[in-house]
Amino acid sequence: MGLSCGGMVATPLLEIPLQGGDVTAGVVRVGDTVRRPAGPATPAVHALLRHLEAAGFEGAPRVVGVDELGREILTYVPGSSGVCPATVTDEFLAALAVLLRRYHDATAGFPLAQDGWAAGSNDDRPPEVVGHCDVTPQNVIFRDGVPVAFIDFDLARPTTRLFDVVTTLRHWAPIADPVDRHPLQRGLDVGARLRLFCDAYGVPARDRRRLLDLARLRFHRSYAVMRDRAAAARRSQGGDRTAAQRHGGADRTAAQRDYGTGRVSAQLPQGADRAAAQRNQGADRAAAQRNQGGDLTAAQRNQGADLTAAQRNQGGDLTAAQRSDGTGWAAMWAGGAGERIRRAAAWLDVHEDELHAPLV
Repeated sequence: MGLSCGGMVATPLLEIPLQGGDVTAGVVRVGDTVRRPAGPATPAVHALLRHLEAAGFEGAPRVVGVDELGREILTYVPGSSGVCPATVTDEFLAALAVLLRRYHDATAGFPLAQDGWAAGSNDDRPPEVVGHCDVTPQNVIFRDGVPVAFIDFDLARPTTRLFDVVTTLRHWAPIADPVDRHPLQRGLDVGARLRLFCDAYGVPARDRRRLLDLARLRFHRSYAVMRDRAAAARRSQGGDRTAAQRHGGADRTAAQRDYGTGRVSAQLPQGADRAAAQRNQGADRAAAQRNQGGDLTAAQRNQGADLTAAQRNQGGDLTAAQRSDGTGWAAMWAGGAGERIRRAAAWLDVHEDELHAPLV
C-alpha cells in the first residue's frame, strides 16, 4: 500500500482516476485507498471521520493520513453508486433513511461549532448534528442492493437533522422537476416516498409539517450560494488570465530578442547536426515501437480490473481543491445547475399540497 513515516505515506505509482459525478478531477484510487486534494475543511472532516470510527459507525471511509503530495488518504469503500433499478425501490429508500439516522446518531457528542467547515446553505435553527449535506446517488455506496456507506464528506457541516433529511430527499425522493430526474425516477410517487423515508428515519410530526417549507428555503439559498461562488470564480479566472497575458507579452519579447541571435549561431552547425539527428531518429523510433507493444498490453491488463471498481467509488461531485478555488462551482453553474434548482422549486410550489398530505 505505501510506506508510513512521520504521518506521511509514500504513494505507489499506479493511480486510477475516479470517474463520475459532476467534477472529480484530482481524485484517484491507489490500491485500497483514495487520494483526494485537501481543502480548508479537511481537518474538520478528518476529525469527524475519526469520531465516527471511534463511535463504531461502519458507513464512512477511514482516515489513513496525508501523502507526500499533500493529498488526504482515505480508505476505499468497495461497492457501487449511482441510480440503477436497485436504488429506486422502496426498500432501498427505507434502508437509506436508516443509514442516515445511524450516521446522525453517531455524530452525537461531536462539537457543533461552525468554524472550519465548508460554507453552504443551512437551516435557521440551532444545529443538532454534523450533517453530510451531500447525500447524492454518487455519494452513497451500496452492495447487494443495500446502502452501506456515505463518501465525500467535503460539504459536511453542523446543521439540523431535518436539513440533512431534506437535502437527501432532494435527490432520492426526488424533489425535482421530472425533466431533470434520472429516467428510472420519473415514474416514482414522490409524496409516498417522502412519507416512507420519514417513517423509516423516525422524523417527528413537528418536523414533517415544516419539511416542504425547509426544502423551499434550501432551494433559494442553494441557488444564491452557487450563483455567487460561480461569479467569484469567473472574476478570479479573469484576473488570472489578465496577469498571465501581461507576463506573456514580456516573455514573448524576450524570446524574440534571443531568437535573433540564437538563429545565427544555430545555422552554423546545422548541416552536421541534422545528419546526426536523422541517423538517431530511425533507431529511436524503432525502440519506441518495440516498447509500445509491451507497455500498452500491461496498461490494458490493469485497466480492466481497476477502472471498473474505481468508477463505482468515484469520490464525489466536487473535489476539495475545486470547491476551494471555485472552478467546480463555475463548471456546475455553466452546466445548468441554477436552472435545475429553479425548476425544482417551481415544481415544489405546484405540487406542494399533494406532497404535504402523505407527510402529515
